[in-house]
Amino acid sequence: MAIDRYVQIVNLFKEMKIDLSIEDLATISKEVKADKKSLDFTIAVLNHLQKLKQNRIITTLQKFSRIPVIKRLDTFDFSFQTSINKDVIERLATLGFVHKKENVLFISNPGMGKSHLAVALGEECIEHGIKTNFFKMRDLIDKLKKAKEVGKYTKVMSSLRKASCLIIDEVGYRHLNEEETEIFFDIVDDRYETGSIILTTNYPLSSWNDIFYNPMSTKVIIDKLLHHSVVIKMEGENSYRVRDRLKK
Repeated sequence: MAIDRYVQIVNLFKEMKIDLSIEDLATISKEVKADKKSLDFTIAVLNHLQKLKQNRIITTLQKFSRIPVIKRLDTFDFSFQTSINKDVIERLATLGFVHKKENVLFISNPGMGKSHLAVALGEECIEHGIKTNFFKMRDLIDKLKKAKEVGKYTKVMSSLRKASCLIIDEVGYRHLNEEETEIFFDIVDDRYETGSIILTTNYPLSSWNDIFYNPMSTKVIIDKLLHHSVVIKMEGENSYRVRDRLKK
């Protein structure tokens, strides 16, 4: 069933935050003797303006995200990484996990494609107008340590909350001291049931005591991350980077 032109125009104005009733639109249309072609032209113009607005929003969100290299799900080679259930990834791509404030943990050996998938889900968020932040773990910890030194820790933590989805890449590449463990705990605790974390790590959860300063902090961090989460364990020894290098 075709949608009434007046309804289309009013809905497009609403999307652009402009309040116009169907009655007022019909009155204006009558006054200027608008015909079908005039209304169709108006719909086309509004659709174009809405597309431009969406593109500006996506560009702004892309800059905000700090994602260094764009990766897409349609460029991920599921045939190479056969341990992944593609259906699970496609369900995650619907972004229900973000709206439910759940976490996604990618765990595997190096080069299995977990960062690709994490970034690709981040890009899906951006395409749908969801604020997303990307950090290597070491960079995020260093950023907050510096903020602490200058008395801006609370402010920076608050800025991280603006992102509905926080991607933390390469957890475990650096072993954390007591202060750094407390900072990571604060990040996880601050987002617990309030915002999603996508996390990548080479370390199985059973080895996280080797990453963080003390077992109790490790236990609480894991508990809060896992309470509402999807865990993707990627099996295998072959690396994408090695494979691509051998092709050359």
